[in-house]
Amino acid sequence: MTFRISTCATLFAWVFLTAMPASTRAQTATEVDGTPLDSRTRRAWAGNYREYARYIAIFEEGYIVVPGYERRANSSRGMSVREAEERLKVTWTEDGGLILQDRTWRPPREEIEAYAKLLPALRLGVFGYVHSVEVVEILGPEEMLVKDLWILDADALDRQYRRDQAEGRASRDRNYTQLLEAAYSKRLELADLQDEREFQETFRLVGYRTRGLREGVRFDGLDDEGFQVAFVSWDMPAEEDQQDNRLRRSRRGEGVRVLADPAKVMRHTIDEQEFIELLKQKEMTIAGFVNLVRGARQQDRDTADSVILSELMPAGPNDEDD
Repeated sequence: MTFRISTCATLFAWVFLTAMPASTRAQTATEVDGTPLDSRTRRAWAGNYREYARYIAIFEEGYIVVPGYERRANSSRGMSVREAEERLKVTWTEDGGLILQDRTWRPPREEIEAYAKLLPALRLGVFGYVHSVEVVEILGPEEMLVKDLWILDADALDRQYRRDQAEGRASRDRNYTQLLEAAYSKRLELADLQDEREFQETFRLVGYRTRGLREGVRFDGLDDEGFQVAFVSWDMPAEEDQQDNRLRRSRRGEGVRVLADPAKVMRHTIDEQEFIELLKQKEMTIAGFVNLVRGARQQDRDTADSVILSELMPAGPNDEDD
């Protein structure tokens, strides 16, 4: 009985290994240039590359990196609505005369959800929900040029703020000013952010159906309640392509940001061989990647993943980190 189990296990392993492509079986034993890897580097590579490969995918003709993305993730802040509530709540102790009383104040649900879900920045690799965009041109069934990106409806926010401000003044609550600011601070920050010039520029949006849309309308998602995007790459047209509408350059002349539905573009993340090809494009070796991981973790484990993935980001205008 023991012999039969051992034989079957050995046979299974042999069949599994011989069924794998030769490049897959050998790749962890060799560098990107084919030279042998030492055993320590090989073990470190095998133990680490999957951790970062899950945030990298092939998109169009290149690689994209979306740190922290998973199907249930709200935004690059990396927190649930409940975690956001805990982060934003305010606690204090009041002197009630004979006893001290602990008090807790929580911001309104709209503030909590905005902090957890909405796009926190317009940097490469960042993802989150947005309110709407204006359609500029339809490029295909799931592709369009858009502009005037709204993270939230700033006009509606302003009306709501003024209404609550008037109610607070009428109540004569001496704490109303502080509570009002705390109730709106994160949304007001996002409203200020979307006033910056890059939010009015042209984007290429990929992954959402364009059927029924036309130039000039605002697209606010399939259910009219906003939609999730990730800033995944730049369109950098060659000199002769600068008049092509598909690759229309922004006002800054630096290229067009590409936004995509992360649920679609991150559906299939890269495997080991594709990771090695990415390292080649970055002119990085497996040993270099292993050293990058070790160094970043030794420096600061809390920021290590961000440092490592930033090194794998696609290039932007003038190869800037955007």
